Amino acid sequence: DKGLLLQLALSCYREHIGTNNLAINGWPELFNFIKSEGKKEGKENSYRYFGNILGISMVVVTKDNYVIVTDRNNKVGEYPGFFDKPGGHPNPEKHFDGENVQQGVMCPKAIHLDRDVHRELEEEIGLSSNDYELSFLGLVRNMDNYKPELVFLVESNLNLLDITQLLATKTRPHEFNVYQGFRPDTLVDMLRDPRYLITPTARAAYEMYGCVLQKKTMP
Repeated sequence: DKGLLLQLALSCYREHIGTNNLAINGWPELFNFIKSEGKKEGKENSYRYFGNILGISMVVVTKDNYVIVTDRNNKVGEYPGFFDKPGGHPNPEKHFDGENVQQGVMCPKAIHLDRDVHRELEEEIGLSSNDYELSFLGLVRNMDNYKPELVFLVESNLNLLDITQLLATKTRPHEFNVYQGFRPDTLVDMLRDPRYLITPTARAAYEMYGCVLQKKTMP
């Protein structure tokens, strides 16, 4: 009763760009047309004909209570110059062989999305699975482009300085300029201040984390 059921099929980033990102890339009329075609089958199906590739987001918190925040460079197609959170996408080829994929449908017993979280944390930051505890926060959907994302909380046993030193050894993903550490109260102020540009999914992820903090401080 407390689980989350995901019905997944194979997709690709090209489908995402050609459907979900149409409005962001200057084709709102075509985006709305695809949306209206889905609505013909029911209001809840407005995103039926979009690529809807699944994203994974991580709220990374250090041992000394800093939240890791990235900023996107100005050359990316989605949200240039915005603050963001570490994240990425599941890689089906990392999980499945030919027997596990039939007609584009993935075998449910073979899906372990936590593997993708571990991979992204290692590739982007340099964290190994021994460096943190992982928990699931929830599922969000970016209403700018209908993209769904799973949000995970990563509570590290390393300090900000330790993580900064790890980052110095990594090649940063092309879409990010730097990684920074903010105190949770500073991050809350940023979420409230319209001068700070924050991606919709990062905003949702950090607000989820704020709810976690509130529960921890309640008597």
